[in-house]
Amino acid sequence: MQPILFGDILMGKAVIGMLDEKDLQAIAGLFNQAVSESENRMKAYMESAVSNSENRMKAHTESAVSESENRMKAYMESAVSNSENRMKAHTESAVSESENRMKAYMESAVSNSENRMKAHTESAVSESENRMKAYMESAVSNSENRMKAHMESTVSQSENRTKAYLEANVEKKIQLLAEGHKIILDRLPDADEQEQLKSRVKVLERIVTDMRVEIDELKKAQ
Repeated sequence: MQPILFGDILMGKAVIGMLDEKDLQAIAGLFNQAVSESENRMKAYMESAVSNSENRMKAHTESAVSESENRMKAYMESAVSNSENRMKAHTESAVSESENRMKAYMESAVSNSENRMKAHTESAVSESENRMKAYMESAVSNSENRMKAHMESTVSQSENRTKAYLEANVEKKIQLLAEGHKIILDRLPDADEQEQLKSRVKVLERIVTDMRVEIDELKKAQ
């Protein structure tokens, strides 16, 4: 059996025309209480609904942000990896091309340097050979001239000494022969003196022969 509420009693009185001022105030209090309770329930419901919505939105936002961050992180990692791979490939290609250019440049520079050094060496050797040849020719020529002058001087001195000797000895002895055969015979050189003269002449001949041999050897050495 359901309990009889005060509101039901008031409604019954209103139906039969028995409401007074006190009843109306009670009705107003009931309405205010009902409205206040309804507002409190609605407020609690709204706060709960808003809190639940905020929690769902927060969870959704956090999930969406986390998924977005994960997608962005994966995209950035992929982009960075691709960029690093491209940069690595570009760097390796650039380094390889630079090494090839430097290698070609170094080989060309070394080859040019070798060619210049070879040409310079050949020129220096040729100039040195020409100077040495000219020096040797000059030295040989000067030596020949000195030897020739020496030989001529030696031969001339030998001839002069021989001539002086002949003039000093032979001509006087010939003159003595003209003056008297006996005196001439007495003053003629003896065998020893004749041998000495022959020895001196042979020495001079040997000196001249040796000088000619030395001159021939110097000419052959050229």
